[in-house]
Amino acid sequence: MSIVKDEHKVALRKWHEELQDKRGERASLRRSTTVND
Repeated sequence: MSIVKDEHKVALRKWHEELQDKRGERASLRRSTTVND
């Protein structure tokens, strides 16, 4: 049970990092094109 939790935690962390990277790229792109949301 704990092993599955650890693996899930690692996968979640990896997914979160990728999501943050995508959000960062999207934010920078949006900032370069338009200032308002």
